[in-house]
Amino acid sequence: MAQILSFLKEASYDPEMTKVMGEAFEAACRHVPDDPDPLQRVALAKSILSQAQRGERDPDKMCRAALASIGIDPQALKTNMA
Repeated sequence: MAQILSFLKEASYDPEMTKVMGEAFEAACRHVPDDPDPLQRVALAKSILSQAQRGERDPDKMCRAALASIGIDPQALKTNMA
């Protein structure tokens, strides 16, 4: 979870939302083949932050959308991202 915190400079989130975003980010990183490079990590984090700003609260949905944002088909992965 701590890794996504570095991207939270311009917004404020309650502890539960921060936990949800951290779970989504860590799950997304686990599903990137060969570990995500720095640019992919930024893209994943930005996608998750954008979803949180729109009101999404489901880490599974956040993870899937973040993966799709970097060209990974979440449908090809396990049902539960977490």
